[in-house]
Amino acid sequence: MSKLGLQTCICYSTPPNALSFCGPDWNNIKDYRKANIVDVSVKNHLTQYQTLFSYLSYIANESNIPDQFDLMVVKAYWIGNNLLHKLDLNRFYYHLKDTLNLKKKLTKPELELLFGKLPHGALPNHSFHVLNVPWRTGHLPIEHTMDTMDQCRISWGKVIKVKRTKLEVVSPRLEYDAVVLKLSEPKKHIVSYGSDDVKAGDWVSFHWGMLCEKLTDIDVRNLVYYTNLAIKLANEDIRTREHFS
Repeated sequence: MSKLGLQTCICYSTPPNALSFCGPDWNNIKDYRKANIVDVSVKNHLTQYQTLFSYLSYIANESNIPDQFDLMVVKAYWIGNNLLHKLDLNRFYYHLKDTLNLKKKLTKPELELLFGKLPHGALPNHSFHVLNVPWRTGHLPIEHTMDTMDQCRISWGKVIKVKRTKLEVVSPRLEYDAVVLKLSEPKKHIVSYGSDDVKAGDWVSFHWGMLCEKLTDIDVRNLVYYTNLAIKLANEDIRTREHFS
């Protein structure tokens, strides 16, 4: 059991879970994260996130890694890394259609648009799923809006001010300019955080307005790259233009 992988996964999974968007109810989740407690109960909790655990299992299997919570697997899903390129398109197709059961959740035209992206660089990570699957997964199976996509994707930003429970960061936001989805120039943004050791100048990731972790330079480059790839694929979808016009 990879403790570091589980810790990292908890950091990214806690925000939507705290908002009751996905995963099982667990009142102690924030306390576990704050105390850096990693045990079997944490692993059992994370396996109950249907979409998350399905992706982690798929990435691990494709990479011949026995632990779904290996740190490289976890980062491949939430941030992006080279493991994403070790996949078989046919198995990715069945992962989306059958394992995630999208064949019952999306309309036939929506499925055709989604599956049509697979040969054009689609990769099995969080950014791709958020920006290219039109319906939110989790407890609220409703259609995505611009705000939910921006809140749900993993964002990155540079800390410019640290307050008691808030960070002020500069971060690009997701926008639609009546033609395409794109990332804006960096703007000031307020992010909630707990007792994490963060200072001005640090690069951080955040999810649903809550701090996830400090990022390395490689993490930032990967997150930028794989987010932009997901946006490029989303812009091939005429649904995007119709939905936000």
